Amino acid sequence: MIRVFVEKLTFECVIGLLAFERERAQEVEVDVFLDAEEFVDYAFVCEAVKSMCVVGKFEKVEDVLEFFCEFFKKRFATLRRFEMKLTKTGIIANARVGARVVREFSV
Repeated sequence: MIRVFVEKLTFECVIGLLAFERERAQEVEVDVFLDAEEFVDYAFVCEAVKSMCVVGKFEKVEDVLEFFCEFFKKRFATLRRFEMKLTKTGIIANARVGARVVREFSV
């Protein structure tokens, strides 16, 4: 099994519950790790994450993580392990905040 990864994918999008978080796009950084027994195109992973975050306007970071957990499981039938971390890089002074999900699947 091969682990495909994308680290430090950086782009701007709207993610947040608070009014000031929804006023304008903010920079996020995403790390994704996929363990599968099939070809996983990391360019596809990058484009999917970026484009769906930009148009999705998610309210919570956790919603993003759950969405992509299901999305990639449907896309890659042999996915055994999925890990994704989304970091908001500039929303809180002197801190990088976010969330991470790790899921294991039986195939």
